Amino acid sequence: MLISFSVSNFRSISEKQTFSLQTVGKVREFPKNVIKLHDTELLRSVIIYGRNASGKSNLLLAMDTLKKMVTIPEYELSQAYNPNKLNISKLGEPVWFELVYIADDGIKYKYDLSFDSKIILTESLYYYPEKKPSKLFVREAGKKISLGNSFQDNITDIEEKLYPHDTFLSRVAFHKIDSLVIPYTFFTRHFITHSFSLQEKSLLEHFQNCITNGYLPHHLENVSKLLRVADTGIKSLEIKDFKEEEFNFPPDMDEKTRKRIVNKNRFKVYFNHDIFDNNDNVVDSVKFNIDEESAGTIKLLSLGSIMLDCLNDGDVLFVDELDKSLHPKLTRALINIFNDQKTNPKDAQLIFVSHDVSLLNSGLFRRDQIWLADKDLKGNTEYYSIADFKGVRMDIPLEKHYMNGTFRGTPVINDYDFEFDFTENGK
Repeated sequence: MLISFSVSNFRSISEKQTFSLQTVGKVREFPKNVIKLHDTELLRSVIIYGRNASGKSNLLLAMDTLKKMVTIPEYELSQAYNPNKLNISKLGEPVWFELVYIADDGIKYKYDLSFDSKIILTESLYYYPEKKPSKLFVREAGKKISLGNSFQDNITDIEEKLYPHDTFLSRVAFHKIDSLVIPYTFFTRHFITHSFSLQEKSLLEHFQNCITNGYLPHHLENVSKLLRVADTGIKSLEIKDFKEEEFNFPPDMDEKTRKRIVNKNRFKVYFNHDIFDNNDNVVDSVKFNIDEESAGTIKLLSLGSIMLDCLNDGDVLFVDELDKSLHPKLTRALINIFNDQKTNPKDAQLIFVSHDVSLLNSGLFRRDQIWLADKDLKGNTEYYSIADFKGVRMDIPLEKHYMNGTFRGTPVINDYDFEFDFTENGK
């Protein structure tokens, strides 16, 4: 579970910003939206608002970058290093990330990382077996890695072969480092950031992998049920597994090309719909290809698949524009699944960006679940929640106050600025 994420000098984010999923003490509404762990209370979902280009997606992109630096072997720092280009004092300065989370062992960890375009400058991992932090490792450029007393593994060979541009935590993928397996696994299994841009093609591949690899035994039935109860007219889904002999290959095609095409196109999704007679009786069924379904249906299939996967594992899921192509009632239903312990017993968390202001007065969110991104006059992004404002009660019309600029995070627009000159040669 995610506790907080902090970042500085990344894209529009200049000074340190902290995005927290810890509850705010004064906020008491909707207790069902809270995960209670000993002395820690965490939010099941967070919605992020803000005007266009305010830095909403940059927060998700920063988290995605951190994950890639831990999970992708030899990830290029030139891709990860994205300093604030609007602040001249930040050019050439390090990007800094800090992630605080609870791993599968129920223990809190704090992972810090700073880097420039060429090397990792600092990297550290602490854990909290008690209230006080205990060091696992601390790394500084040009120095030997300092290990904590609880670190039992010999890393001499690993350290000698560690490139300056690679994270030490990422070495768990190649070496037996028992002390780091659990904190590393959070990034590989429970930190779901690859879907933040909702690229339907990759998410559909995720759905197919869940089915064909047998990773989730009831995944096909659950996704079919989701599409059915969402009133899409779809009764069920089918996955067709095509064999190589079913492909119409030219006789002169080489074996390598054949295998590549088969692997890419082996599985196909079909959508079963009922056929009716004039008296509204079901008389048969018909299979639709995916290109015969609406954009909303495809979005629901791809997003619903990864959501169900996250609910099954208790993951943290980041989504940009959750409500795009979905009916508002369906969006609310998906959010409610995460907010309710009955439908989210493994305490998965949903963090998403939205422009649908109707969700503010939907009875879905606590004040500390509603976050905003705003930019100052210099283009620097700031993140904050509605709970940071004094005197804001849940019985006030949050949508109205947000649109009026009470919480900032909305564009300043003058209708007269949209008068354009369409006359010929300006005459």
